[in-house]
Amino acid sequence: MRTIPPGLSAEQAQTLYEAVPQSTPPARRCRQPAITLDIDSLNEDGRGVGRHEGKVVFVDGALPGERVQCCISNQRARLTQWWAEEIKTP
Repeated sequence: MRTIPPGLSAEQAQTLYEAVPQSTPPARRCRQPAITLDIDSLNEDGRGVGRHEGKVVFVDGALPGERVQCCISNQRARLTQWWAEEIKTP
């Protein structure tokens, strides 16, 4: 069960949880080593936003304030899309 991020009401947290895309099925495996990221905010598509090595990272299934272990799903020159393999801290 996830906890309510600081500064949000229960209703706001529920709205965020409903907006976040469903987690990746457990059968999906990392092709490259997973990294751990702190998620700062959400983008307009409901993906968690963090930074890794100076690049913006979008993480499916992550919420602001969470620390997640994630794997690459799509990489471009200036941004990388990842999926949350495990929520380390809510």
